Amino acid sequence: MSAKKASGKVPRAKAAPSSSRAGLDPAISETSMIVAVQEIPIANLRPNPSNPRICRDDRFAKLKKSITEFPDMMNKRPIVAVTDKDGKLMVLGGNMRLRACQDLGLKTVPVVLADDWTEEQRRRFIIADNVGFGEHD
Repeated sequence: MSAKKASGKVPRAKAAPSSSRAGLDPAISETSMIVAVQEIPIANLRPNPSNPRICRDDRFAKLKKSITEFPDMMNKRPIVAVTDKDGKLMVLGGNMRLRACQDLGLKTVPVVLADDWTEEQRRRFIIADNVGFGEHD
């Protein structure tokens, strides 16, 4: 599941051409859309203690099956995390995927760091990321 090239550098996703950016905020430049995906040891990640999502057993089993059958999905939808005060990475988006990967015995997962986000941006992302999936308590 590694996103690294032979050079050891993580490839960066390029922004979509302007013609396919319809509906995006024009203030967002193409350079601000470059995302660095890093392969991070699972031991360096911890779930968000305030994660509102609950994944029932049947849905969790389906998630694990999806990751097993199509592992590249993790590269296309990596875990989003921030560096916490203790130096560990706290998951903002992908808490259930992290748990599934742990259950599957994976050692590393693709992660995008959002350390440059404000607390407000982090809060908004967590809400938006949890809108359409899973159940909430």
